[in-house]
Amino acid sequence: KAVEVSEEEIEQEMQHLQDHFADWVLKEDGEPAEIGDQVTIDFVGMKDGTPFEGGSGENYPLVLGSNTFIPGFEDQLVGIKPEEKRTIEVTFPENYQVADLAGQPATFEVTAHDIKSRELPEINDELIVRLKRDGIETVEKYKEEAKNALLAQKEKAAEDEFTNDILNQLQAMTKIDLPEVMTEGEVDRMYREFEQNISQAGFTADQFLQATGQDKAAIRAQMKPEAENRVKMQLTLEALANQAEIDITEDMINDEYKMLSEMYHMPVEQIRQVIYPDQIVFTLKQQKALDLLKKNAQE
Repeated sequence: KAVEVSEEEIEQEMQHLQDHFADWVLKEDGEPAEIGDQVTIDFVGMKDGTPFEGGSGENYPLVLGSNTFIPGFEDQLVGIKPEEKRTIEVTFPENYQVADLAGQPATFEVTAHDIKSRELPEINDELIVRLKRDGIETVEKYKEEAKNALLAQKEKAAEDEFTNDILNQLQAMTKIDLPEVMTEGEVDRMYREFEQNISQAGFTADQFLQATGQDKAAIRAQMKPEAENRVKMQLTLEALANQAEIDITEDMINDEYKMLSEMYHMPVEQIRQVIYPDQIVFTLKQQKALDLLKKNAQE
């Protein structure tokens, strides 16, 4: 099924562009705050009449309706005026990260200062030029590029859905005794990915485990079903590749190394020290087996 991009979706992209270049402008004296306005506030949070740690702030720019604060807080600031003081009563969510406050009522003493509204720029060629994108200097060109980008996203999503449907059907029809060593090896790989993702957020795996009250064994146990699915799919595709006598040439291997070199901005020689040719062959065989499945499903 062909994918399309509607006029409404293009308009949404233009609105995102306006939002990107919007300015915060002081409202006239005495004008009350509305949803969407930015209110600069001082606040002190109290539980049972006593200020609690982390519950205070000064000159905090809060956008009403952004859901930055706990539910109910921002709604009670609608209508507030500069230098007005208000007492806000809220209840912390049951799943709030601070155990002492989870599910508990609290009071915030709030003082408003500046109140600003968003001023959206006019959509014209001058605005497009401010983006500083090569070859895109007019509204029409921007809309054309936005449409192409949305089409590419939708086509990829459709292709991914098609691929997943085929793999799920194949998995449901396949019965394989999984070697435990392969499953554990895949869990090892998934756990290394988990550690890398945590490190990118500025934490170590041990810190994450401590904060969430879990241990390494529990995380690995959660990963095992997905690891089994991956191994099962790898073995199935490998068997299909062998049955179809899919051959991987030296040129294909070299092309893959070149692609990886460009992707990671590393010399091919350095890539070869990390990823061996047999790994490249294994990956390419599986991809070509999957391509064959997709081609047969479309016929």
